[in-house]
Amino acid sequence: LPRTALFLQSEIKRYEANLGKKIQFEVSALEIYCENIRDLLSQNENQYLELKSNGSQIFCPGQIWVPIDSPQQFLDQIHISQRKRIFKNNGVNKTSSRSHHVFQIKIFTYDRSGKACESFLNIVDLAGSERRAQLHR
Repeated sequence: LPRTALFLQSEIKRYEANLGKKIQFEVSALEIYCENIRDLLSQNENQYLELKSNGSQIFCPGQIWVPIDSPQQFLDQIHISQRKRIFKNNGVNKTSSRSHHVFQIKIFTYDRSGKACESFLNIVDLAGSERRAQLHR
């Protein structure tokens, strides 16, 4: 994720300089644990979200999206979300991630007329998958 932040920032500058188009980012971070979805950027750590579909999009109503203006802001949101994830000792790994972490980047590009295009980049860190045979040694 940190390399993604730096790459996207350099691409913004290149894209805007070469094409004269403006780009904006927002990020969100979700945790999926025991079939529950939690917003890792929300102040309320005990609030669970529901997955919805409107036919063309899948989304979580109430999900927090944070506007990003710099690589440091991006990195700050990564660290906030990582600190709130569920980690437990499983006998093989002291800090095995027990949840899936879905870090989402919403990208808005604008052409010279101001018309917007919205894209999403989803980066998923899957829960630890240590082998059961290793757990019972």
